[in-house]
Amino acid sequence: MGFAILDSSSLDKEKWGKLVTTSESAAFYHTFEWCSLWEKSYNFCHSLFFVEEKDSEYSLGLPVVKFKKKGLESFFSMPMGTYGGVLSQGSAESEIKEFLLQALDSIKSFKCLKFQIVDFNGQLSFLGRDGFKPHQTFTHIVELEKINLGKYLTRRGYRQLERSNVTARRIETAAEVQGCYGLYLKTCHRHLSAPKYSERFYQNLFWAGKDTGWLLWRIAGSKEKIIGYQINFNFKEQLHLWDAASDPENVKLRANDYLMGQSLIWCQQHRTCSYNLGGSPKGAEGLMRFKEHWGGTEKNYYIYEKIFPLGKLVDLFRGK
Repeated sequence: MGFAILDSSSLDKEKWGKLVTTSESAAFYHTFEWCSLWEKSYNFCHSLFFVEEKDSEYSLGLPVVKFKKKGLESFFSMPMGTYGGVLSQGSAESEIKEFLLQALDSIKSFKCLKFQIVDFNGQLSFLGRDGFKPHQTFTHIVELEKINLGKYLTRRGYRQLERSNVTARRIETAAEVQGCYGLYLKTCHRHLSAPKYSERFYQNLFWAGKDTGWLLWRIAGSKEKIIGYQINFNFKEQLHLWDAASDPENVKLRANDYLMGQSLIWCQQHRTCSYNLGGSPKGAEGLMRFKEHWGGTEKNYYIYEKIFPLGKLVDLFRGK
């Protein structure tokens, strides 16, 4: 088949799953489950899979979500800064570069605004020489073998909720998802930021992962009220923290600390090597201190972005 652009219906899920499993650069956000959530949740999103097929297998792959609003298109691998980029089975840099150029040529049109690709593993540095603007960002990662977990679990922040009547457990119902989303909106309001995700996205995430091994969604609270939640993705030997929030009215109970401790216990029990705590918004010093308090160390990576001519005009019009 050679190079091809596939959508969710034409993609061979088994071949894609094998590529995700065997590629060293894969993250949970490369999986079909994550890619398909976008088009299920937003009518302006469409999942695409750029693949190179050799010997009846996908040898290269790039997951992309296309946003189409008012006839204008933007492409993300992956959206909202979640990890994307090229999957390969030992391909040379020249092969990856040729594959990406084919992908880029295939989406070019007069209505295209931009193409953004997240390079978590540092394999796409050549894009900085090919018209892509690099944006450095970072996450925090806990290496389980390098921390004394027992010491962290004796700290007051963790013990505060442990001593109360509040418990932590896996999420079970759609009504509880609604409660978590309410906390998410409160967090956005507190930080004066617009919500990035809809309740439909959270509901679809819950139903997609409810009976699987990849979704670890815990809530803290009582039967009457949720005071905190944490959403993690289990992938290979790493746990990824995607989202977490707590009720500002019950901040003294330290739900975030308790749920963090519970996740690290889970990692230890399941022999998970590392826990990726996710990115932090600009100026979120408190959040960064929280992650470092729990053993997280900073890891830098790049997001590469190519703005097409129409995108430059739109940015100019918007005063960017």
